[in-house]
Amino acid sequence: MFKGIIFLILIKVYNFLTLIHDRIKLLAKQEGISISKLERELGVGVNSLSTTLRRRSSVPHTVIQSLALKYPKYSLSWLVLGVEESPQEQALNRIVEALEGLKK
Repeated sequence: MFKGIIFLILIKVYNFLTLIHDRIKLLAKQEGISISKLERELGVGVNSLSTTLRRRSSVPHTVIQSLALKYPKYSLSWLVLGVEESPQEQALNRIVEALEGLKK
């Protein structure tokens, strides 16, 4: 029991310590796209995101906004901070997913 609690705490700390750069790379991997394709989808300059990720420099807010709009299943809390989404975000994401389903 105690080991299980420690393990859960370590996972949460690890998620918090990973950088937004790592989470953007993970998002691209989970979506099965390259960073260059992600750049095109987000409408940012060629190599701008890949350079940001490689140098681990500041991620522009426009990129974060575009990611949130293009991929609503990834919460802003997770993308920016590495923490799980709040109940409000969960509800909002379910609404967005339902609306996306209506578009198809």
